[in-house]
Amino acid sequence: MGLLLGMLNLAKPAHAQSVPTIISHQGRLLNASNQPVTTNVSVVFAIYDAASAGNQVWTETQSITPDSLGFYETFLGGVTALPSTLPNPSYLQITVQSETLSPRLQFGSVPFAQKAGSSRVQTYSAQRSPTQAPVTVSGSNPPTWNAIPGLSTTFSVSRSSTLDINYSGTILGYPTAGVHTFLFVDGNPINCPGGVADSCNPGYTPPNWVRTSNVGLVDVGSGSHTVEIRFICYGPGSTCYIGEGFLVVRAYPQ
Repeated sequence: MGLLLGMLNLAKPAHAQSVPTIISHQGRLLNASNQPVTTNVSVVFAIYDAASAGNQVWTETQSITPDSLGFYETFLGGVTALPSTLPNPSYLQITVQSETLSPRLQFGSVPFAQKAGSSRVQTYSAQRSPTQAPVTVSGSNPPTWNAIPGLSTTFSVSRSSTLDINYSGTILGYPTAGVHTFLFVDGNPINCPGGVADSCNPGYTPPNWVRTSNVGLVDVGSGSHTVEIRFICYGPGSTCYIGEGFLVVRAYPQ
């Protein structure tokens, strides 16, 4: 069992570590054969004060049924109340059917997003299904940016907002192509939180299928915005194949 991508709904940078009643969490489960888990499973969520070992400060058990692609969404704190404060940073450990997944998911450098009836958080998504035919792109040197069909979303916000952007996808560079993905907002490449590009926009080398799992955080003004995933395919005479993927954007009003 494996967790392909785990996300905690996080918003604008801050130092305070106050905790809401409920924290939104999304992820994807794959089995040992790298296939989506689609049946109901028992999942134990636990929060620790360290990336390994450490002290457990909260836990609860839920029954999770992923969708046909293995994706799921749930809310932490719905079974067992969260403590009034959490360590900063904190680490979420996930155990599925008695198998503990690794590594733990870190959070704590930004405040939690609350699930409330009056919430103005908006969610936008796009997806490339595994059943869609792969996109083939010829390599070049220097490489050029290519959009990934299906992994783009355009939306409008009524006020300045923080975008929490999560995406994942599969790319193959063959026979000698290198692949590099990058997050674009309104036509501009976006660095990761902290300004370090390659920490969440990694490059890959051939010859195997590789999966990207990346997160971006960016502030935008009111109006229309476009979020998309682009890639470059290195190497003349080489080919890159773009497979499935998904993109989720959450806009938090400032």
